[in-house]
Amino acid sequence: MNKILFALLALMFALSGCGDSTSASDSGSKGGSFPSNGDPDFYCEVTEGDNWWQMKVNIPKYKGIVEKFTYEDGGTGTQYYEESYFGLSSTEKMMMCMEWDQEIKEKSRKKNFKENYCGNGVFYSIIEYEGHTRESILGEVSSFEEECQRYKRKWENGEYNEEYDD
Repeated sequence: MNKILFALLALMFALSGCGDSTSASDSGSKGGSFPSNGDPDFYCEVTEGDNWWQMKVNIPKYKGIVEKFTYEDGGTGTQYYEESYFGLSSTEKMMMCMEWDQEIKEKSRKKNFKENYCGNGVFYSIIEYEGHTRESILGEVSSFEEECQRYKRKWENGEYNEEYDD
Protein backbone atom coordinates (compact mmCIF):
# COMPACT_ATOMS: atom_id res chain seq x y z
CA MET A 1 0.00 0.00 0.00
CA ASN A 2 2.81 2.41 0.87
CA LYS A 3 4.46 1.80 -2.53
CA ILE A 4 1.25 2.67 -4.34
CA LEU A 5 0.75 5.81 -2.25
CA PHE A 6 4.37 6.83 -2.82
CA ALA A 7 3.99 6.27 -6.60
CA LEU A 8 0.85 8.41 -6.68
CA LEU A 9 2.54 11.20 -4.70
CA ALA A 10 5.58 11.07 -7.00
CA LEU A 11 3.30 11.30 -10.04
CA MET A 12 1.40 14.25 -8.56
CA PHE A 13 4.71 16.00 -7.81
CA ALA A 14 5.97 15.40 -11.36
CA LEU A 15 2.76 16.73 -12.86
CA SER A 16 2.72 19.80 -10.63
CA GLY A 17 6.26 20.62 -11.79
CA CYS A 18 4.89 20.95 -15.29
CA GLY A 19 1.85 22.98 -14.32
CA ASP A 20 1.15 26.62 -13.85
CA SER A 21 2.90 27.18 -10.53
CA THR A 22 6.05 28.81 -11.96
CA SER A 23 5.92 32.51 -12.69
CA ALA A 24 6.34 33.74 -16.25
CA SER A 25 8.60 36.62 -17.18
CA ASP A 26 9.25 37.65 -20.80
CA SER A 27 6.29 35.61 -22.04
CA GLY A 28 3.86 38.08 -20.50
CA SER A 29 1.67 35.22 -19.30
CA LYS A 30 1.85 31.52 -18.83
CA GLY A 31 0.19 31.18 -22.20
CA GLY A 32 3.41 32.18 -23.93
CA SER A 33 3.91 34.69 -26.71
CA PHE A 34 1.29 33.24 -29.08
CA PRO A 35 -2.48 32.73 -29.04
CA SER A 36 -3.37 29.25 -27.71
CA ASN A 37 -3.71 27.84 -31.25
CA GLY A 38 -1.03 30.03 -32.80
CA ASP A 39 -1.53 32.63 -35.48
CA PRO A 40 -3.25 31.54 -38.71
CA ASP A 41 -0.41 32.76 -40.96
CA PHE A 42 3.22 31.70 -41.15
CA TYR A 43 5.82 34.32 -40.24
CA CYS A 44 9.37 34.63 -39.06
CA GLU A 45 10.41 38.07 -37.85
CA VAL A 46 13.77 39.35 -36.67
CA THR A 47 13.62 42.56 -34.65
CA GLU A 48 16.12 44.52 -32.59
CA GLY A 49 16.45 47.43 -30.24
CA ASP A 50 19.40 49.24 -28.69
CA ASN A 51 20.53 46.28 -26.58
CA TRP A 52 18.26 43.40 -27.60
CA TRP A 53 17.65 41.12 -30.58
CA GLN A 54 14.73 38.77 -31.15
CA MET A 55 13.50 36.12 -33.58
CA LYS A 56 9.82 35.12 -33.52
CA VAL A 57 8.51 32.26 -35.68
CA ASN A 58 4.89 31.12 -36.08
CA ILE A 59 4.22 27.86 -37.90
CA PRO A 60 0.41 27.50 -38.14
CA LYS A 61 -1.12 24.42 -36.52
CA TYR A 62 2.33 23.35 -35.26
CA LYS A 63 4.46 25.63 -33.07
CA GLY A 64 5.81 29.06 -32.27
CA ILE A 65 9.37 29.94 -31.27
CA VAL A 66 10.78 33.06 -29.62
CA GLU A 67 14.47 33.61 -28.98
CA LYS A 68 15.63 36.89 -27.50
CA PHE A 69 19.05 38.13 -26.37
CA THR A 70 19.60 41.19 -24.21
CA TYR A 71 22.96 42.81 -23.50
CA GLU A 72 24.14 45.24 -20.82
CA ASP A 73 27.32 47.30 -21.08
CA GLY A 74 29.09 45.33 -18.34
CA GLY A 75 28.95 42.15 -20.43
CA THR A 76 25.90 40.69 -18.72
CA GLY A 77 22.57 39.83 -20.26
CA THR A 78 19.93 37.19 -20.80
CA GLN A 79 18.81 34.72 -23.39
CA TYR A 80 15.07 33.97 -23.46
CA TYR A 81 13.99 30.86 -25.36
CA GLU A 82 10.39 29.74 -25.80
CA GLU A 83 8.59 27.05 -27.76
CA SER A 84 4.79 26.91 -27.90
CA TYR A 85 3.13 23.84 -29.40
CA PHE A 86 -0.39 24.14 -30.77
CA GLY A 87 -3.16 21.53 -30.56
CA LEU A 88 -1.55 19.12 -28.09
CA SER A 89 -3.57 16.70 -26.00
CA SER A 90 -3.24 16.76 -22.20
CA THR A 91 -1.04 13.68 -22.34
CA GLU A 92 1.22 15.22 -24.98
CA LYS A 93 1.55 18.37 -22.86
CA MET A 94 2.48 16.29 -19.81
CA MET A 95 5.08 14.29 -21.78
CA MET A 96 6.50 17.51 -23.24
CA CYS A 97 7.03 18.92 -19.75
CA MET A 98 8.65 15.74 -18.51
CA GLU A 99 11.11 15.85 -21.43
CA TRP A 100 11.70 19.59 -20.92
CA ASP A 101 12.38 19.11 -17.19
CA GLN A 102 14.93 16.39 -17.98
CA GLU A 103 16.65 18.56 -20.60
CA ILE A 104 16.87 21.50 -18.15
CA LYS A 105 18.42 19.24 -15.51
CA GLU A 106 21.08 18.14 -17.98
CA LYS A 107 21.85 21.64 -19.26
CA SER A 108 21.75 23.35 -15.86
CA ARG A 109 25.22 22.05 -15.10
CA LYS A 110 26.60 24.22 -17.91
CA LYS A 111 24.26 27.22 -17.97
CA ASN A 112 22.95 29.71 -15.42
CA PHE A 113 19.17 29.30 -15.64
CA LYS A 114 17.35 32.20 -14.02
CA GLU A 115 13.85 30.90 -14.69
CA ASN A 116 12.10 27.92 -16.33
CA TYR A 117 8.49 27.20 -17.09
CA CYS A 118 6.52 24.40 -18.72
CA GLY A 119 2.75 24.10 -18.97
CA ASN A 120 -0.18 24.26 -21.42
CA GLY A 121 2.00 23.38 -24.42
CA VAL A 122 4.49 26.17 -23.68
CA PHE A 123 8.00 25.96 -22.31
CA TYR A 124 10.56 28.66 -21.86
CA SER A 125 13.78 29.38 -20.07
CA ILE A 126 15.75 32.49 -19.23
CA ILE A 127 19.50 32.10 -19.03
CA GLU A 128 21.74 34.77 -17.50
CA TYR A 129 25.25 35.25 -18.80
CA GLU A 130 28.19 37.49 -18.03
CA GLY A 131 31.58 38.20 -19.51
CA HIS A 132 30.34 38.51 -23.09
CA THR A 133 31.10 41.30 -25.52
CA ARG A 134 28.46 42.93 -27.68
CA GLU A 135 30.22 41.37 -30.68
CA SER A 136 29.91 37.86 -29.25
CA ILE A 137 26.16 38.37 -28.80
CA LEU A 138 25.88 39.74 -32.34
CA GLY A 139 27.61 36.57 -33.48
CA GLU A 140 24.87 34.53 -31.80
CA VAL A 141 22.00 36.53 -33.30
CA SER A 142 23.53 36.81 -36.77
CA SER A 143 22.04 33.39 -37.53
CA PHE A 144 18.46 34.62 -36.92
CA GLU A 145 17.96 35.75 -40.55
CA GLU A 146 19.34 32.44 -41.86
CA GLU A 147 17.10 30.49 -39.50
CA CYS A 148 14.09 32.48 -40.72
CA GLN A 149 14.95 31.67 -44.32
CA ARG A 150 15.25 27.97 -43.43
CA TYR A 151 11.84 27.98 -41.68
CA LYS A 152 10.32 29.83 -44.63
CA ARG A 153 11.71 27.32 -47.18
CA LYS A 154 10.34 24.42 -45.14
CA TRP A 155 6.95 26.14 -44.89
CA GLU A 156 6.84 26.89 -48.63
CA ASN A 157 7.86 23.29 -49.43
CA GLY A 158 4.94 22.02 -47.32
CA GLU A 159 7.14 20.19 -44.81
CA TYR A 160 5.09 21.43 -41.87
CA ASN A 161 1.68 21.23 -43.57
CA GLU A 162 1.94 17.54 -44.45
CA GLU A 163 3.11 16.43 -41.03
CA TYR A 164 0.94 18.63 -38.82
CA ASP A 165 -2.27 19.42 -40.70
CA ASP A 166 -5.51 18.31 -39.07
